[in-house]
Amino acid sequence: MFESGIWKVMPLNSSNSMGTDDPVWTESNWDAIGLRVYTVQNAAYDRLVLLGGLVVTVLAYLAIVVARSFITKALKQD
Repeated sequence: MFESGIWKVMPLNSSNSMGTDDPVWTESNWDAIGLRVYTVQNAAYDRLVLLGGLVVTVLAYLAIVVARSFITKALKQD
């Protein structure tokens, strides 16, 4: 077994595949605590994005209804 101040390499134990010693487990590296700050957008911009999404949704629904009616008429057999 090789040991140093930082690393500990354990030999592979083929008879114990799910044993208590996990050779690939590592401790998280916790450096300094950080903080991310994001700017807040204007409420009018958020409303504009919502309105745009609603318009796209309604147009997609109408396109599906129209396409379905055309396909139904085209495939109708008499």
